[in-house]
Amino acid sequence: MNTNIARAASAALTISCLYAEPSQPQISEGCDCCFHPSAAKSVTNHAPAAEEHLLALPDGLPESFTLQVPFEGEMLTLRLEKNEIFGENTRFLIAGAGGQITEIDPGPERSYLGTVAEHSDFAVNAVLFEEGLIANIIRPSEEPITVKPVENAPARSLHSIQLESGSDRTASAPQAATLSTTGSSPVQDGPEEAQSLGPIMNSVFVMSLGSSALPSSTATLPPSRVMEIYEYEIGVEIGSRAFLSDTYNSNLATAQASAQSVIGNLDARYLRSAGIKHRLGTVMIRTDAATDPLRDSVTATGGAANASSSLSAFRNYWNSNAAEVGSTHDLAVYHVRSNPSGLAYVNSVGTSSRYATCGGNGATSWADGTLAHEFGHSWSLGHYDSNKGTYYESKPRSNSGSNSAGGSDVFVCVMHGGGDHNIGRLSTGEANQVYNVRQGKRNHGTLVTNPGPIPPFGHRDEATASGSPINIDVVANDYDGNNDILDVRLLDTVSQKGASISLSAGTGPGGRNEITYTPPANFSGNDFFHYTVCDTTGRTDWGAVYVSNIPPATVDLSRTKYFYDIGTFDSPLFTNSADPYERISDVSSGDFGFTSAGPNPVESRDRGNISGVNEMNRDHIRMRSPGTFHHKLARGIYNLLFTIGDATENSNSIRLTAESAPSLTTGNHTPATFTNYTINNVRVEDGELNVDIENLGFSSNITRIVIIRVGDVDDDDLLDLWELQHFGDITTTSGLPSEDADDDLLTDLEEHNAGTDPNNPDTDGDTLSDADEVLFYLTDPTLADSDSDGFSDATELAYRVSPLDPASKPSIPNLVAYYPFDEATGTTAKNFGSAGSAADGEQNQGTIGWTTTGQMIGSSSLDLDGSSSLVAGSAIPSSATEFTISLWVNPDTDGGFKGIFVGRDNPGNWGINIENSHADVRYANSAGTSLGVDTPNTDPIEATGGWYHVAQTWSSTGSSTTGKAYLNGNLVGTTTSARTDFTQPTLGFLIGDDNCCGGREFNGQIDDLAVFTRALTDDEIANAFTAGQTGGTIIASLAPVFPSPLPSDLTIDPQTGNVHFSFDTDPFGTYRIYRSPNLINWTLLDTVLGDGTPYPYIHVDGFTDDPVQFYRVE
Repeated sequence: MNTNIARAASAALTISCLYAEPSQPQISEGCDCCFHPSAAKSVTNHAPAAEEHLLALPDGLPESFTLQVPFEGEMLTLRLEKNEIFGENTRFLIAGAGGQITEIDPGPERSYLGTVAEHSDFAVNAVLFEEGLIANIIRPSEEPITVKPVENAPARSLHSIQLESGSDRTASAPQAATLSTTGSSPVQDGPEEAQSLGPIMNSVFVMSLGSSALPSSTATLPPSRVMEIYEYEIGVEIGSRAFLSDTYNSNLATAQASAQSVIGNLDARYLRSAGIKHRLGTVMIRTDAATDPLRDSVTATGGAANASSSLSAFRNYWNSNAAEVGSTHDLAVYHVRSNPSGLAYVNSVGTSSRYATCGGNGATSWADGTLAHEFGHSWSLGHYDSNKGTYYESKPRSNSGSNSAGGSDVFVCVMHGGGDHNIGRLSTGEANQVYNVRQGKRNHGTLVTNPGPIPPFGHRDEATASGSPINIDVVANDYDGNNDILDVRLLDTVSQKGASISLSAGTGPGGRNEITYTPPANFSGNDFFHYTVCDTTGRTDWGAVYVSNIPPATVDLSRTKYFYDIGTFDSPLFTNSADPYERISDVSSGDFGFTSAGPNPVESRDRGNISGVNEMNRDHIRMRSPGTFHHKLARGIYNLLFTIGDATENSNSIRLTAESAPSLTTGNHTPATFTNYTINNVRVEDGELNVDIENLGFSSNITRIVIIRVGDVDDDDLLDLWELQHFGDITTTSGLPSEDADDDLLTDLEEHNAGTDPNNPDTDGDTLSDADEVLFYLTDPTLADSDSDGFSDATELAYRVSPLDPASKPSIPNLVAYYPFDEATGTTAKNFGSAGSAADGEQNQGTIGWTTTGQMIGSSSLDLDGSSSLVAGSAIPSSATEFTISLWVNPDTDGGFKGIFVGRDNPGNWGINIENSHADVRYANSAGTSLGVDTPNTDPIEATGGWYHVAQTWSSTGSSTTGKAYLNGNLVGTTTSARTDFTQPTLGFLIGDDNCCGGREFNGQIDDLAVFTRALTDDEIANAFTAGQTGGTIIASLAPVFPSPLPSDLTIDPQTGNVHFSFDTDPFGTYRIYRSPNLINWTLLDTVLGDGTPYPYIHVDGFTDDPVQFYRVE
C-alpha cells in the first residue's frame, strides 16, 4: 500500500468497503451496519444443492420476453425487458497466454431487467447469451436465486437453479465504518478509506410494465425537478484467480455475461434515482495466471489485512497502463474471489482514485448488490446509520398495498442492503445526495439527449395532520428521468396506525391526484403509508409518506426565550444544553413554521449520525425558494440568532430580513461548517415575528433559531413580559402605568419597579400591604421577613421593633422554638426561639422539600413527601412545668398514623400526630408510655381540606396536670392523666415523623411551628388561628396592645381651612389617621411610621367640605 494511504484519519479521499473475515464466518446480531441476512438461516460455506430444469429460452435477443423458472415446487414467471449497456468505448479484452491481449467482439446487447409475476417484490437481472441464461432472482430478506447454464450440458436449455453460492449467508460480524466525509458535494481527492461491512443481497428495481397511459388522470404538469441523464463509463477487470477457479470455470462466456450484468445492476439503482446511466468501457478478463500482473497484488477486499493494498495496486495499475486498459472510465471495479465484501474510495468518480474491489465466490453476486453499494461510496455515500438518518425509508408493508393497520416500519437503503433492508433503488436520502454530487461531476459524464423509458422515482414525503383529514400532494417532489407527467394511485388504503387513505382525484396542481389522509380518532404520534407514482407509460414506483399527527404548535407568549432545533420532525432533538430546545420542521404548523413563496417546497434534512457533528447540526431546514419563518410573539423587542450550515453539503449565502430591521446576509459554508448570525432589536408590533429568507445560491440551510425578548415595545416603562404575566397584554387596563390594579395605593409602575404583584395588595403575604412596605416601612414587599431574623415584618412592627435590623427582635416571653419555615431551600429549618441553634431542625432522612406557592404563612413552608423528616433538639427543658406546641398542617394523603412534631423516649412521648382523620395529641404518662387526646372525627383532618391549625398545651402543679388539645382555634379535648414532670425526649423532636414504628413519615406541608414554655390560653390560641387565616404568624397574634395616642394642639387655619394637630409616637409604631363628619363613617387619611417623638400632622383643606369634622389616630 502506498505510504500516503491512510484509514479515515486522512483528510481527503476515503476508502469504503464491505468485508467478510477470511476465517469461518459467523452471523452477528445487533451491529450498526447490518449487511447480514436473517440469523435464522444456517451458515455454511458450501454451495446449496441445485435443481436442474429445462427452460424455454427465446430465440435470438428479443426486446422483451417472459420465462418460466421452476424452483422448490413453485413456478416463477420472469418478465424481462432489454437494458442497453454498450457505449462507444466498450471493448472486451482477453489477456491470454504470454500476456497476449486480444479484443473480442462482445456481440449484441444481452442485458435484461424485470420482475416476477407471482411475487411483485421479487426482481430479476439477467444476461441472455449463447450458452443460456445467467440471472439473479432477488427475494427480499431471503437468499437470491441464481439461474445459470449447466456446464457441458447436451442442451442449451438445461439450467441449474439454486440459492446463490457463497452469498450473504457467509457474512462475518460487521464492524463500524470510519468515514471522514460522506458529503454530497465533491471533496478533495485523496487516499482515505472507509470500509463496508459484510455482503449485500443482490437487488434491482421492481418495475411495473404498463401498456397504457395514466388511468383516469387529468394531470398536465411535469415534475418540478427537471432531470437530465448523464452517462458514466465503467471499467471491469476479472483476474485470473477468479476466472480460473470454480467461480467461472475458465468460461469466457460466463465471465463476459458477469461483466455485462454490472451495468444493469447499477442502472437499476442509479438511473431512476439520480439520473445516472452506465455504459461498459474496458472489460479485461485475464485467463493466464503466469502473466496476470495483479494476481499476487490484488488478492483481498473488504476488511482483510491486505484489502487496502490490493485496492491501491488495482488503482495504480489502471492509472499507469492507459494504453492497455484505457483512460475514459469514470469508475472501475476488480472482481476479487473471496467471500462477499468490498472496498472503494469515497467521492472518487472521475478522479485518479475512481476504483473499487468487490468480492464474491459466485460469478454474479459481486457485480450486483455489493458493487452497487461500493459505487455508492464512490458517489460519496456513507453507510446507513442506525439513528434513522439520511439513508432511511420504510419499504411498503405489502407490495400489493395494505388495507389494514399494523405491519413493521422496516427501513430499506442501498447503503445497508442486507436482509429485510434490501432495496432495488436508492432511498430518498441516498438519491438526493448522489444527485447533488453528480451535479458537481457532470463534466465527467456525457449528457444523454434522448434516454429510453425510465421509471419515476417516489420521493419520501412528510406531512402534519392535526386531527382532521388533509390532502397531500405526494407527487410534488417526485421526478422522472424522462420528465414525464406523473400522477398518483393508491397503494395502501390504511396506514400503519389505522388512518384511512383515499384518492382525491384531480385536486392537485395541474389536475393531478392527491392523497387524502384521514387520521385515526384520538391518535397522536407518527404514522406512515405508501402510494404508487406512475408516468404516462405505466411505469411506477412506490413512495413513502410520513405523517406527524400533532396539534398545531402553540406558543406561550409569556416566555422571554425560545430555543429551536431545526430539522425533521422525527430526527433526534438536541438535549445537550441547559436551555430546553424544541423542534421546528418543514411540517410544523400553527403558531410557528416555515413557508415557501416559490416553486420549491421547504424541506427538512437529517444527515444522520456523523462524527464531529452534534444533534443540533446533523439536521436542518433547506430553503431553495424565497420563504418566510413566522412565529407568534407578544409585542416586544427581540434579539434573534440563526445557525447556518449543513453537515454534508455546501450551504449558500442567505439574506435574512426580520420585520423592519436591516437585512443580514450570511456567508457561504463548506460542509460541516456552522456559523451563528444575530439580528438584534427586532420590534414585533402585531403579535407575530416574520423573517423573510432569500437564498442567494443553490440552497440555504438553517439548523437553529433562538429568540430572546429584550425590550419594552410600548415605551411605558413596564417590561413587556411583566405586563403579560400580570395583565395578559402589553398594556394595563387603561394602558397607563399610573393605574393601580389592586387598589393598594401603589401604581402599577411602582409595583413594577418594586417587583410586586400589581394584582395582589400583599405580595409577600406578611399582612402588610405592598404600599405600606414601599412607602412607609421601607421593608421589602417581596419578602415576609426583610431582615431575615426569623420574624416577619408585620410581627416585628407589632412588637415595635425594627423590621430592617436583624439584631432588633421581638421580646417574646417563653418562646423557646420557632420555625417559620421560610428558608424555601436547603436541609435545615432554623430555630428562632431562645433555645437557639441547638433546636434547629436538621435533615433526618430523605430529601427535604419546600413550597413557595402553597404555604400558609410567610414566603414558604416545609413540604415533605412521606419519606423525609427533620430532627431538632428539645427546646423544652426538663424543668418546664408548662408548654405549648402550635403549628399549621396540610396533609397530601389520608390514612395511617403520621408524626407531625413528636418527641419520643425517656420515657413515653409528647407531641402532635395525625391518625387517619383526626389529630392524635400525645402526652407521656406515669406508666412510662403515653396517652393520646384525639380531635373529633366529626371535624376531620383530610387531604382535601387544606390547612389545619393544631395546638397542644400542658401544665403541671407538681401534683396534678392538665393537657389540652386544640383544632382550628377550638378546645376539643383535655386530659389530667399526663405526667407531672416533663421528660425531655432522648432523640429530641422529629418534624414529619414518629420514629416509634416504620411508615409514620408525613406527606404534606407544615408551617409556623412554635413552642412555648408556658401554656397559652384558649383566647391566645383562638387568636393565633384567626391571625393565621390572613397570613399572620402566631408571634404577631401575641403582640402586646399599644394604646392609641390622643391628638393634641388641635388648631384650624381660618384662611386655608388646614387642620393642625400632633400626637405622640413610639419607635416603629404604625399610626393611621382617620376623619369623620359624624363619628360613624370614617375615612383613612394617612398612615405614618413613628420614631419616638411627637408627630405634627396637617390636613390640608380639612374644613372645605363640612363645617364639623372629627379626627382619630390609632
